[in-house]
Amino acid sequence: MLKANKTGLLLFFCATIAFGSSCRNNKDKNLSFVTIQTFHTQIGWGYDISINKKIYIHQPFIPVVAGEHGFPSEKTAFNAAKIVVEKMKKKEIPSLTRDDLKRAGVPL
Repeated sequence: MLKANKTGLLLFFCATIAFGSSCRNNKDKNLSFVTIQTFHTQIGWGYDISINKKIYIHQPFIPVVAGEHGFPSEKTAFNAAKIVVEKMKKKEIPSLTRDDLKRAGVPL
């Protein structure tokens, strides 16, 4: 399970780096073509964030909390993804904090 957590974190950081370098390399990138797609997993809900139909963030479980737990509902997964997109549009690091998760309605 620890290896799976490390893999998930590695994927998240790779997506963050890919997003950051993509935005720096293409200053005209239009974030109005950002889409959120929720999906159901064996452990709950997750989300993908795409720009121009290319997945930049694949989040199959709740970040920041120990273990791999899916979002409890499609709504909480979508709300968390919206917060990440808000951060992307503000050119902030697209990561979630515990406060962000609470704001998304995720029970901690």
